[in-house]
Amino acid sequence: NVNFALLTNAPFGKANLENLKLLDETGNNVIIFEKDPIEKRDFTEGIATDIYKKIKSKENVKTVNNLPALFKLIELNEDLGKLESQ
Repeated sequence: NVNFALLTNAPFGKANLENLKLLDETGNNVIIFEKDPIEKRDFTEGIATDIYKKIKSKENVKTVNNLPALFKLIELNEDLGKLESQ
């Protein structure tokens, strides 16, 4: 049972573009850890940027740019998951 998916500050190319597409289709909460703009990490001629921005605009997605904020969101999501399983 997954409480959330974590999207790291990874570069995107043709080899891992499918992972981003799958994340776009999930109904799970998503946490994006974004240190660098997607445009600097997109090696797909803009395809990854378009998908990434679509994911980022969803209501179930939170974006953080530092580790303390990331850890806090992970803790909150874990607590929510415990409540839902009771």
